[in-house]
Amino acid sequence: EAVRAILLEDAARSPFDRIAASLDQAIWRAFGLDEPGDRLRALIGVYDLRACRTERDHLLAPPPRSWGEAIDAAEPFDLAHLAPSAGPSPSVSADDLRLHVLTPDRARHEFLTLFHRLKGVADG
Repeated sequence: EAVRAILLEDAARSPFDRIAASLDQAIWRAFGLDEPGDRLRALIGVYDLRACRTERDHLLAPPPRSWGEAIDAAEPFDLAHLAPSAGPSPSVSADDLRLHVLTPDRARHEFLTLFHRLKGVADG
């Protein structure tokens, strides 16, 4: 009966949801992590939307149309910490606030660092 319930639940998901779930599982395996629980998944979802909004706003040309209500409404990350320090009250221009493309090793390190921080919040 449990297997039947799982199969019915899977059949009810859209093809996009099934692909996204497969990608998520591949990511967890690639990083040697257990699949997150519901609270951590929710936090990851919020951070994912914020990352999409930040990347859209800082790495790409203005989009010809909306990326969707969820991304448009997401709070972009504050990039002020990326600006070079100029003493106690630095003058920060928009040009100083840039995202930087990471090497695969650095991206892996940053991903795992953020994952474990979010896991601590979700578990705490």
